[in-house]
Amino acid sequence: MRMRTTASQVVWISAPTKLLPNSCNSSRSAPHSGLLAWPVRAPAMHASAHACCCRISSPMQTCCSIPCAGWNTTPCQTIKRSIGAVQTMRCSQADFTTSPSAAATLHLRGKISHAFCNAYNNWRRLLHMRDKRLVARQFSRAANSYDSAAEVQRYALEQLLDLIPTQARGHWLDIGCGTGSAVPLLLHRGAEHVTGVDMASGMLDYARQHHSQMAADWLLADADQVPLATHSASGILSSLMLQWSEDPTATLREWYRLLVPGGYLAVATLLPGTHEEIRSAWQAINQRPHVNRFCPQQTLREALSEAGFTLQTEHQQQYQQCFQDVTTLLRSLKAIGATNVNPGRASGLGGRQALRQLEQHYPSNSLGQYPLSYHIYWWLARKEK
Repeated sequence: MRMRTTASQVVWISAPTKLLPNSCNSSRSAPHSGLLAWPVRAPAMHASAHACCCRISSPMQTCCSIPCAGWNTTPCQTIKRSIGAVQTMRCSQADFTTSPSAAATLHLRGKISHAFCNAYNNWRRLLHMRDKRLVARQFSRAANSYDSAAEVQRYALEQLLDLIPTQARGHWLDIGCGTGSAVPLLLHRGAEHVTGVDMASGMLDYARQHHSQMAADWLLADADQVPLATHSASGILSSLMLQWSEDPTATLREWYRLLVPGGYLAVATLLPGTHEEIRSAWQAINQRPHVNRFCPQQTLREALSEAGFTLQTEHQQQYQQCFQDVTTLLRSLKAIGATNVNPGRASGLGGRQALRQLEQHYPSNSLGQYPLSYHIYWWLARKEK
């Protein structure tokens, strides 16, 4: 391959076609088949809310055809880290003479191609991530209505507390504490102090107001990055929060860091099959995602093991609520903040026509009621060392 370039010009490199978005494979994207334009001095990728075209308009700009809506960072720091190898390259004209060494060319091409593949794979992963800020905002808005509508959440918490050893000594964390309903129960079981952790400020405000006389404090934080010291918790409880994690292994590793050796982790989460009635009813209407994603049980077991925990006990159960009509059912989800936050989701109920269509396809039982299923998974694990 014969070429000349400066430090800020474009290098053409080979890349596997299957790794590229469709528009990148078109003749508009590259002047030669199987080649990809990539700037040697990699730019910060701007995550706009609009779809981008696959062209490089200047040596310091690049984008892809994948829609960028729903990202948490602008520009995307994850992608910038992934292409760090490209960013640190400083190619001079000596690197690409009219007759470059084949070995040197292949080496540089391989480094750039590898960095691009990492960046692209991270990009694809980010496009399927839920916006944590949106999740926090929805739960904050539901703070005042949460306790009155949280039938399933109360049941899951009651069952989870039964897994905890009789004497829950020391300092406990309630991660995803919501309105703080677990705090008095943990204190009653022997915990000396409880810290409620949540990323929804509205939930923490409610918890602080209603549990002000208890040995508890409240921390606004992401469950993946809790600003507490290593080995600062004797135990961790998390009820119906882990299903919101995009990377359960990373989340559990953070919780492992927080626990003292010998500390317990008690978790209730949701498995696939949760809200299956909503998913199947909408599936008959359109193909857009209307139900949040849930990790399979085996994936969670593997994540628990990779994080370093030893599983002590586990069980699962199907729990079903019934409603007189579909509108009441949907409003109950909104009242607890558990609405659809997947990228590409449909906004709102879609109007009266969409609601009528949903009612037509939604399954009902012999009593004419509309069921809503939850597949709940409980476990108790321990940090051995």
